[in-house]
Amino acid sequence: MEGKKTLRFAIGLLLGLAVAAPCAWAAQKKAAKPKAPPTMEAAVSRPGSYVWQPERAPEGAVLVIVSLPEQRAHIYRGGKRIGLSTVSTGSEGRETPPGHFEILQKKVMHRSNLYDDAPMPFMQRLTWDGIALHAGHVPGYPASHGCIRLPRKLAEALYAVTALGTRVIVADENEYPEVVHPGNDAPVDALTGAYIFPDAPPPPPPAEPPRQTVTILGDGTVRVGEAASAATPAANAATTPAPAARPEAPAVQKPASSNPTDRGYQPWSAPVTDPAKRIPPPSPKP
Repeated sequence: MEGKKTLRFAIGLLLGLAVAAPCAWAAQKKAAKPKAPPTMEAAVSRPGSYVWQPERAPEGAVLVIVSLPEQRAHIYRGGKRIGLSTVSTGSEGRETPPGHFEILQKKVMHRSNLYDDAPMPFMQRLTWDGIALHAGHVPGYPASHGCIRLPRKLAEALYAVTALGTRVIVADENEYPEVVHPGNDAPVDALTGAYIFPDAPPPPPPAEPPRQTVTILGDGTVRVGEAASAATPAANAATTPAPAARPEAPAVQKPASSNPTDRGYQPWSAPVTDPAKRIPPPSPKP
């Protein structure tokens, strides 16, 4: 009897260990590899979707980058991305132009003066010929007349944090390709527009100084010499012939005049009269 109890206990213990071991292993694996938080890009995949997290950067200059290939708007404040949204830009034949823009005008409710008085809520004008950010239908592809449509709630939130002069960059593969796929850190300075990412293209080299000097003398003679270099100004100056000095003409002495007009004085109220119609002064009385 005792043997059967011992056997049953052993079998139960083995079964319990067999069931508990996989559970413990799974729990350990789950604890070792925590699930990564979803990225903004993963959250913004459906037409009309967006992410708005202004708490990531409560202060700082605002920058908006609209990627035409992505059909997304990346919103930065203080150099950190606080928003990502799907957009709908200009359709074929009415493409949204790429470039650097600034917000020129803001209006909570604006109506288009080009397209049948169409409503443009939370309008933020980029050009004076009809390009603006505003709330509208976002179907997942370019469908506007040239404006940049945003989901309504995102357009309202963006309207609240921008100001006149806020920089907006519209980029594609040909214009500003370096910022077509920006990340969590702003690739452009919001105030100056300069690239600030590590592999940014270098600024253009300064213009080269002229290699020759051309001097035209008073008698019409043209002299051509080498331009003085910043490194060896004295050497270059020595090789450039100095122009011959011209004798100065003697000054002509004019007799002094008692008329203040002859000395350059012009009374501001003096009338301009035609000499042919000038009335002669009255003759002096005897």
